[in-house]
Amino acid sequence: MMSKNVYFQRTYGNGILCFALDLCALCDLVFFYMSNSQPLSIFDKLRSASNAFWFFIRAHLRLKRRGYSEVSPLETPFVPEAQHFNTKYQFTELGVQLFPRHWIRNLATLWILEQMLEGESWPTPLKVLEPCCQDFVRLPAIARYFLTQNTKPHITGVEIDAFVPLEGFHSRWDHAEYYRSITPAPSEYKAQDFFKFYEPADLIICFYPFISPAPALAWGLPAAVASPQGWVESFLKNLKPGGRVLVVHQGDWEEAEFDKARAGSSLQIIRRKALECPFFPSKHPMHATFYVGD
Repeated sequence: MMSKNVYFQRTYGNGILCFALDLCALCDLVFFYMSNSQPLSIFDKLRSASNAFWFFIRAHLRLKRRGYSEVSPLETPFVPEAQHFNTKYQFTELGVQLFPRHWIRNLATLWILEQMLEGESWPTPLKVLEPCCQDFVRLPAIARYFLTQNTKPHITGVEIDAFVPLEGFHSRWDHAEYYRSITPAPSEYKAQDFFKFYEPADLIICFYPFISPAPALAWGLPAAVASPQGWVESFLKNLKPGGRVLVVHQGDWEEAEFDKARAGSSLQIIRRKALECPFFPSKHPMHATFYVGD
């Protein structure tokens, strides 16, 4: 039976022939997820197998549709705390090109970056990776933050499930292309599995990596993509010497699981905080850690 590693290393293209040739591989993959050694209930194993099937379909169809755009009916954010960051980072020119909920999310991202990265010095140019970036909605904030740090960022988003259909039959890929078009910094968006990705960076920023199966299943992915050890190894593999990593987890239990996988590695804590943004509350408490590699 083929391993999951071999399966995810494939780069999918369009075409009926490619799709047909991989149907056998799909059956093998579903069997793998049905029989893997993770401590899942039979229901979750079935759900994981179903997710694997639909993930396979999305990866082959590669849904893309031009014309996605956003606009805000607002001229300023909602509350004084958010307005402070909007003014400080001169974000209105970007914010009016975003839906209000995305505008506020970007201001909250600036708040998090200040909390965790304040006082750090950065090389220029600065290579930044954002794995698990979904539709790359935080790109404008990440770019604006580092542009104000007197560096020249180049930001690459990496997303394993880039072709999820969203409202209006647009995909995450379409959203990402729009955010890239309005962001005043060079960027790339790559539909790849970060565990198989290699592009060393000065800084990795990762919001809510899948540490346990339940969140991965909830987001329509197979349980096997949730691996704390996989994240630790991939972070280290993709860091330049002395590179740094900012990870934001949704709760102290995920942070604890990540720490178990990190034990014995060269990923060392610089600072760690429990965060609660005053103008963008989170369903789960944010636990953020800033690391340095070897």
